[in-house]
Amino acid sequence: MKKNSKKAFTMAEILVVIAITGIIIVVGIAPLMRTVRALDSVRSSFAADSKEIVVMDRILTDILGVVRINAESPFRIMHDDKLERNADYLILWTNTPAYGFVPMGSVVYGVPEMTVMSSAFETGLYRWVLSGDKQPGVVTKDDLKQEEAYMVIPGVTGVAFNALSGSEWKNNYSGALPRAFRVMFEYGSMDVTYERWLPQF
Repeated sequence: MKKNSKKAFTMAEILVVIAITGIIIVVGIAPLMRTVRALDSVRSSFAADSKEIVVMDRILTDILGVVRINAESPFRIMHDDKLERNADYLILWTNTPAYGFVPMGSVVYGVPEMTVMSSAFETGLYRWVLSGDKQPGVVTKDDLKQEEAYMVIPGVTGVAFNALSGSEWKNNYSGALPRAFRVMFEYGSMDVTYERWLPQF
């Protein structure tokens, strides 16, 4: 007679297989989790940097729209040495307001000084459009009403602009387009600096 013999796994063998499978999963998931954390960190860092890059591109667009006709100083940096923080203003005589159906005028970037009257506004980098005949050379801080500005980066506590004139970086500049410009965004004790070279005509 032929005997039917059925082979079966013992409980010990099943437990060994489960243990080996668990080790393989743990060994495989650990690097995956590290990769996910690293990607999340890179994404957060890129998101933080991208807002400044977008603003730098916006400033560059305004600079490339600078009109030299009827403007002695189409590019101006207004710097105040008396303040403890960097509170520069970049003022450009540009035709980019025309894209928003606003007459050509001065476009200004800066972080307004916080006063009792402006305490309702969020700290950050703002952009003003002063259309009409308000050229960069005559713009003052009194012309920059915070309620008429557009927030471009929230959380910026100070900003410094520099223009490369000849071989020297200047923080107080007024004149034609410089060779390059540099912007330092301050966030409390941390700062981020970007630099752009400009086409020379």
